[in-house]
Order: sequence, then C-alpha cells, then structure tokens
Amino acid sequence: MILLQENWPYYYEGRELLDEVQTGPLQLFLTTINEKVEIENDRNSRLEAIKESIKNKDEARLMTNLCNPSARLPQITNARADIYLNELDSYEEEITSDILENNLCGISTLVRVNEMLDHGNDR
Repeated sequence: MILLQENWPYYYEGRELLDEVQTGPLQLFLTTINEKVEIENDRNSRLEAIKESIKNKDEARLMTNLCNPSARLPQITNARADIYLNELDSYEEEITSDILENNLCGISTLVRVNEMLDHGNDR
C-alpha cells in the first residue's frame, strides 16, 4: 500500500469517496486519491507552462503544451500557432483551465477556417 505523506490533506478531503468505495479495499481508495492528485498536479504544471509560453510569445512551446494529452484539454487543430498565441494573449484576465477548456474549441475552429483559406480551400 502506498501512503504518500504529501497527499494526507487530499486523503482527508477524499474521505467521502469511502461511501463509493467499499471500505475493505483501502488500497483502491489510496490509489484513487494519489491518481487524482497526480492528474491535478500535471494539469497545474501544464497550465503554468502554457502561461509561460504565452508570456514569452513562444508559439512552438505553446502548441506543444496545448496538444499534450496530460493537459487534459480539448483536442485542437495543430496549425497556425500564431492564432492561438494571439487569441490567448488577448485575454485580460489570468488564463485558467476553465478559460482554456471553454475557448480552445472556438479558437481551433478559427484556426481551421484560416488554414483552409491559406490553402485556397474556401468551401
């Protein structure tokens, strides 16, 4: 059984999961909490990397971060990084996971249309 000291606060917060998981398989409970914490930490670090790429105007790094599955963001068209950078840089408030989740699909549609127009396919 893997008990991670740094996850104790999350084990405590996750105690309501004990109703969903039979109390016998404590290992399943702890594994679930550890995975949730790992996913959240990965997501937060990816969000910070996305913010840093926007701040540094680094289109290549931005696309790498947006398209990374660990970011747990909607799938996007991997083209026209300049549009993603300009659109995300235009937000006056701080970029959050919610802002990304709610707006990436729309930006991706804009990218697809521009990509089609760039290649002479206006239908």
